[in-house]
Amino acid sequence: MIGDNIDKHATLMNAEVSLVNIIDAQADRIKALEQHERTQEFQQRQDFEAIESYVSPRMFDEERDKRRITSCPGTGQWLQREESFRKWLNPADDSTRLLWLQGIPGAGKFLL
Repeated sequence: MIGDNIDKHATLMNAEVSLVNIIDAQADRIKALEQHERTQEFQQRQDFEAIESYVSPRMFDEERDKRRITSCPGTGQWLQREESFRKWLNPADDSTRLLWLQGIPGAGKFLL
């Protein structure tokens, strides 16, 4: 579209130009500018949505439910017997707000 406008302007400059030609060229320029602005706005909206999606917190409910269905019976029960876990889980006890679980995949760290 921009190339077409340049060609039209070059033709106007090299030929006899009438007021109608100038008005048509101006109208084409305005249309091209509006199209460019719409394209820019669309691109900015896409960029914003991509960034927003990247930084938004993920909801793990579906993944939790999938793991609940596919996990072995008894997974995570050992953790519920641990005093440090029960202390961490108790909202009245604010002395421990961090619980670090370490283990290989499949060791039963996932609590249902």
